[in-house]
Amino acid sequence: MRRERAAFRKELWLTTLGARRQCANAPSFGWTMAGCLAILLSFGGSAHQLNAQPRAPVGRTSSEPSVLRADTLVARNDTAQALAVLEAALKMQRTNAALWHRYGQLQWRRAWVARSGGYINDQKAIVALRLADSALHLATQFAPDSAEYWVTLGQFNLQSGVGSMRFAAVQQMEKALSVASRVADSGWLAVAADEIGLAAWRRFEATGYRAQNISGHRVQL
Repeated sequence: MRRERAAFRKELWLTTLGARRQCANAPSFGWTMAGCLAILLSFGGSAHQLNAQPRAPVGRTSSEPSVLRADTLVARNDTAQALAVLEAALKMQRTNAALWHRYGQLQWRRAWVARSGGYINDQKAIVALRLADSALHLATQFAPDSAEYWVTLGQFNLQSGVGSMRFAAVQQMEKALSVASRVADSGWLAVAADEIGLAAWRRFEATGYRAQNISGHRVQL
């Protein structure tokens, strides 16, 4: 079981790494999204296919049996076994967005404390974050009409502390807002709107009232 889990994680990690390298050289955002999706899905033929400070990821109720079983294990503080359950399910249901979403949430949760500081020197936390990033992206690709999945991905990127990822998070929240509005999901519409408002406020705090007029009074830029 341990060897199978290690192989699963290694393949997901290495495949996504190749995609990230190609996406980094993409000439446009549009190409990046389309190209990354195609690359990430290309490993399907293998044996192991597959707020300023966001809150720690908490799974919401799901009707997916494997997710329910994993949530029960998490409630018993057995996150390792919960991840094993999800990995086994993903080998059989490679495009199941709910499984990818919960898998990403749990990996993110494992690395939450390590990521809240500055430099991360915990190799296990780094691996968990890479797996979380890949899984949360896949969840949005397999279920693009889920505002919840877009919000989770946006919150994950907001907590990174990396400028480019935080910028991408705003776009993901805007996507969540658009999706929630289209499917009339008022709950996630409110969450996405709140996150976008917070992002706008953070930008204002960084530049607002920094300039001074001739009288020495601060003015809004």
